[in-house]
Amino acid sequence: MKPVVLRLSNPKVAALVVDVPAMQRWEILRRSASPMTVDQLAALGRAPREAIQAMLDRLVDAGFAVRIRATAARRSIAYRSVSEKVVIEYDKESASELAVVWASTRANAEYAREVTDRARAVPAIRTKLLHWMDGVSLCALTREDRREVAQLLSDAWLQIAAIGKRAQERAQTADSPETRGPTHDYLIQVVLQPLDEPELPMPELTLWSTPGAARHVERQVASPATVLGPRELEVARRLAAGESRTKLAASLNLSAHTVTTMTKRIYAKLRIHSRAELAARMMKG
Repeated sequence: MKPVVLRLSNPKVAALVVDVPAMQRWEILRRSASPMTVDQLAALGRAPREAIQAMLDRLVDAGFAVRIRATAARRSIAYRSVSEKVVIEYDKESASELAVVWASTRANAEYAREVTDRARAVPAIRTKLLHWMDGVSLCALTREDRREVAQLLSDAWLQIAAIGKRAQERAQTADSPETRGPTHDYLIQVVLQPLDEPELPMPELTLWSTPGAARHVERQVASPATVLGPRELEVARRLAAGESRTKLAASLNLSAHTVTTMTKRIYAKLRIHSRAELAARMMKG
């Protein structure tokens, strides 16, 4: 499905991108394999049916969602996302549109902090860090993501350990007695904290300034074969088929670091963020 471009100059779009609860419902529609009714969305909790209906009406009016008439098989009106991918285009020369972009970032950051507070897992000093990072340090994951999370953490640990080893070697071989021996300026800690209650997904919105939005859409619909090099295409196909990075590195006579770097480059070129997205793009050709 081709990405749909909505413009932030539309007041209805601007009002929705800062409304986290409404965009979370849109995200549920975007991920759903079939259209959903108001009652189905209301069953997910945290909002009465009337509020859900109002959110859906706004999503339809702004172009985020499509209303589907009732049928004999489905007696209620249903809703679906207008596309699997929605790009929000804004004018970076417009102060008002830039203000909405920042407001959207702050709204998502505030929601992330609320989730963190409910999980009761972050001390005050780390709450300040979350505020400084504008919310990008927290994401909600499902149980089905655990294998990918484990792989990402494993790859990250190997890279961090390699950097630490090189830093230690440099410090130990330094000429100056004052710098001999490892020094530590940063502590990296990753904590996976189960949430007390299920959280609705964060909206997967892409915001692009006007000159880059069209190019971004073109990249989204481009075939992987036209975007990736021959070696990258081979790696992408095998990753999409479920082959582990360790096995892939051994069979191609590459280091694990090289495979990780290639994977990041493939994700960047295809504008994706997970193996599931990669598999979907490779299936589409």
